[in-house]
Amino acid sequence: MKIKNFKNYLLISMPNNNNTLFFNSVIYIYQDDYSGIKGIIINKKIKHLTLKKFYKKTKITFKNKKFLNKIKKPILLGGPIEKNKGLVIHSFKKNFLSNIYSSSSISITFSKDILKYLNKKKKYKKILISLGYCFWEKYQLEKEILKNNWLLMKSNHKILFKKPIKKKWENLIKKIGIKDLNQLTIEYGSI
Repeated sequence: MKIKNFKNYLLISMPNNNNTLFFNSVIYIYQDDYSGIKGIIINKKIKHLTLKKFYKKTKITFKNKKFLNKIKKPILLGGPIEKNKGLVIHSFKKNFLSNIYSSSSISITFSKDILKYLNKKKKYKKILISLGYCFWEKYQLEKEILKNNWLLMKSNHKILFKKPIKKKWENLIKKIGIKDLNQLTIEYGSI
């Protein structure tokens, strides 16, 4: 499979990846351009940080206090770069100050105006909020894929927003067709 642009793809960590941050990680690639590739880990929660606590830290007042108490959405550990930078993966058909369109129906926003917008909404199932992101210099990711560090798969709404966060990696490994992890090899190279 030859891919010219990794935008809107998922990276699925190989089981032999010993890096603690990337072990069993699923990363959504949202940008691939001249400066490099950016992605967000979508299956690692930050312990004890929920959307409710996140709102309190940003000091945005929430109009509907009862609704705020019901919010159970976790905040994700998006990656090691700019760990204090909030990024929201969403499917809103609205322009925010800092939208990056990764597909025709999925955007990444990192400006506070999206938090104010969420404050007004009563329901929002199709969002993921993370702190930080991952970055690869040009051709760095391609080399890692050739070294058998990552599996690659096209993304979609179901994978991003509906699959349980904790089970994303296992579900995607099975979806690719791997039933027994012992069948995978850490060997790479050409024949």
